[in-house]
Amino acid sequence: MNLEQRATLELQTEALIQAQGVASAVGSENLRPGAQEGLDAIVAEAAPQVDGRVIVVDEQGLLVADSQGPQLLGSMYARPSRPEIVTALNGRPATQIRYSTDLGMELLTTAVPIQDEGQTVGAVRITKPMADVQRETRRATLGLIAIGVAVVIAQGMLGPGPVRALGVPVRGGHAGTP
Repeated sequence: MNLEQRATLELQTEALIQAQGVASAVGSENLRPGAQEGLDAIVAEAAPQVDGRVIVVDEQGLLVADSQGPQLLGSMYARPSRPEIVTALNGRPATQIRYSTDLGMELLTTAVPIQDEGQTVGAVRITKPMADVQRETRRATLGLIAIGVAVVIAQGMLGPGPVRALGVPVRGGHAGTP
């Protein structure tokens, strides 16, 4: 696995954790009649925190909340072109990179079920344009490279002792030397 793949995997994992957090905040109580105001507030607050679009669907897959506004509420979102939602409504989290024909771009999509006493009662989906994800991936990759360079510089300046304390294997008196 190269650094870019690792960074992408880390971002997908982060998106799953974020979606789980939103699903916990929504809970089944905010999917009940009369809870729309609270549901809208949760979704509106979550969108800038996750840096993406946040939607909530009910157990049938109908859109009940959207961080981009109420225009599409009531639309069927559990369809083959949105497999992550179908998977989440079947009780399993899903994250994937896919092309959106509606938007004409690649997206990182993450969906998780909202459960109540072991039953799936809805789902939360977060989407981010891949251009944004790739920008974050490059930043994470550069961070990993910077850490590696810092370890090499530290080993050169301080010798193998302090570097060994960081958990970097040092052989033959130099990091990475057989």
